[in-house]
Amino acid sequence: KHISKVMRKKAGELAYITQGDGQIWQAEILTLGRSSVTFKPLKLILKQDAPSRLALAVAPTKKTSRIEDLVLKGVELGLTDLYLVKTERTLRKEFKTKRPNLMAVTAMKQCLRSHLLRIHEMMDFDEFCNTAAEDFEQKFIGKIEGDNEHLVNCDVAKDVVVAIGPEGDFTEAEYQKAIENGFTAIKLSDYRLRTETAGMMAIAAIQNKRQMEQSHV
Repeated sequence: KHISKVMRKKAGELAYITQGDGQIWQAEILTLGRSSVTFKPLKLILKQDAPSRLALAVAPTKKTSRIEDLVLKGVELGLTDLYLVKTERTLRKEFKTKRPNLMAVTAMKQCLRSHLLRIHEMMDFDEFCNTAAEDFEQKFIGKIEGDNEHLVNCDVAKDVVVAIGPEGDFTEAEYQKAIENGFTAIKLSDYRLRTETAGMMAIAAIQNKRQMEQSHV
């Protein structure tokens, strides 16, 4: 639909395609139907190595649209993974990922990115700390109370994940669980932020620092 109605392409014309794996190909449109399109890959245009991972662990908000906004902006800013976690104070006990995944694909195409955001199915926060979080070398958890370092001052060059609490914040037991699993408490702002705003702030801070460090290499 996008190719025919928005881009107004026809069979025999060229388009750029990706599987979200870091490669972008120039391809010929062989057939174009109402619900499907067939391509013939012609030439590899771009091949990008997977970047250092930049992940968020977020407790879904009551309004689905707020997480969807985070998905769209996260793709634009280079978010690689979104973990949906269920905490003691999470308002939603389940979260369907079909629509956010479709939105991630759309945003990837619009932004000309070649890596697709991975949206992980909802899991308990304890399970996340014990399993998925172990894949990251640098782990942070947002906490406004206390004399915590700002994220902008932390080393974020390697695979990094930032945990963002629900409305009402993580419980002290959850903070302790995270700390025991190698997380460092950090501050994103001197003010209290909404969930999706905190997520965007974390992504932007990390990407900005990474780009500044690369420019000095």
